[in-house]
Amino acid sequence: MLVGEERDLTAKTVAFFCIDLSNGRALWKEKDFGEQWWTGIEAVYRDTLILHGYATPDLPEPKGITAVDITTGRLLWRRDDLRCIATLNGCIRASRPAASVVEIDRRTGALVREMEGSESGTDPSAERSDEQLDDVVYPRDLEDDPAAFPERAELLRRVCSREKLAGPVSYIELGSAVVFGYSERVESTEGSPPTFRTMVALMARGESEPRFSATIDESKSFPVYGTFLVREGVLLFVRERSTLTAMAVRDM
Repeated sequence: MLVGEERDLTAKTVAFFCIDLSNGRALWKEKDFGEQWWTGIEAVYRDTLILHGYATPDLPEPKGITAVDITTGRLLWRRDDLRCIATLNGCIRASRPAASVVEIDRRTGALVREMEGSESGTDPSAERSDEQLDDVVYPRDLEDDPAAFPERAELLRRVCSREKLAGPVSYIELGSAVVFGYSERVESTEGSPPTFRTMVALMARGESEPRFSATIDESKSFPVYGTFLVREGVLLFVRERSTLTAMAVRDM
C-alpha cells in the first residue's frame, strides 16, 4: 500500500489517500481529518498512518498527533497535546509540553508508560522507527561516489546533453541499468525568466538510447531534485504534480 496527499494550492485544502500498489486502485481517498490545510504525514507505522499539525501557520513546528487506520482510512484518535518523535515497540513515542516523553498505543492513543531518566532523552534525529522498508530505494546524488562518477556520467550523456543540464542529478542503480532524475533548461524568449523541465529516464549499459524517458514537470522556475523512487522493481513518480505513475522496471 502507498499513502499520499493531494493539495489544492488555490483552495488551501489537503486530502489523503491510500492505494494498492499492485493495481493502482484506491483503498480510500479524498479524506481529511479535521484540519483543512496545516497538516502533513509524520510517519506510516505498521497498520497506522500518523499525521501532525503545526503550532501556528507561520511557525512550521509540528504539533499534535492524528492516527488513522491504513486499510480503511478510519480516524482512530487525535491528541493535540503530543508531538511524535519516534515509532518503537509497536507504540508511538511522543513528547509533551512539559518536556516529558511518553509511549502511547498507536491504535488507541492510550498511555502505555511514562519515560524516565535517560529514556526520556530520545533524540528526534536518531532512528525514528523499528520497522524499515528495505525494498524501497531512494535516489542518490550523482556526485556522491567519485569512483563511479565517470561511468554514470557517460550513461547520462546519452540521455541529456551537458549543455542542457541544470542543477544536481539523482540516480538509482538497477542491475545493468540506471534510473536518472534531472532538470534541463528550456529555451525561452529574450527577457523571459528561465524555466526548467524535470525528467526521469532509464538507461541500460551498452545501449545508446534510453529505454524509457518521461517528463515529470514541463515548466518549473528552478531545477528539481530527487523526484522518484523504486520499490520492488517498480519506478514511482508524479507527473505534473497530479498523476501518480508506476512503471515496472525490474525486467527492462
